[in-house]
Amino acid sequence: MDAAGAESPWSAIVFFVADANSGGGMTLTGPDSVILEEGLDGATITEYTFTVPPVSGHSGSDYGRVRGYNINTNQWDQLDYATTKNGITFSRTLTAGIYSQLEFYYYTNHNCMYNKSNITYSVEYYFD
Repeated sequence: MDAAGAESPWSAIVFFVADANSGGGMTLTGPDSVILEEGLDGATITEYTFTVPPVSGHSGSDYGRVRGYNINTNQWDQLDYATTKNGITFSRTLTAGIYSQLEFYYYTNHNCMYNKSNITYSVEYYFD
C-alpha cells in the first residue's frame, strides 16, 4: 500500500543469502551439503539460481541437485542434476503454482572444498 492508500497485489519477492563479512553465502561443511528453502505461505517459486563456485586445485567426483516440492502431487520432483569436478551452477524458471519449497544439494568427495566454497542462491516467489 502506498502513502495515498492505493493497494496492489503482491506478485514476487526475491531473497538473497549472503555473509557481509566473508563476501559470499554459506560454505560447504561436509561431503553432503543441503540447503532447504522452506518457502512462504501463499506463494510458489517461479525462479531460482544455485551456485557452488569452484575452489582452486579441487578435482573431485562431485554432483549437484535441486529438488522442488510439488504442491499438486505432494512429492519432491528433481528439477536439476549434474555431475562436475569442481563447482556448479543451476538456474531455472518455473511455472507459478507448482513448487512451494526447494532443496539445494551438493556432494563433494574432497575436503579441500570444505569451509572455502561460498554457496549462493536466489529464489523468486509468486503470490496468487
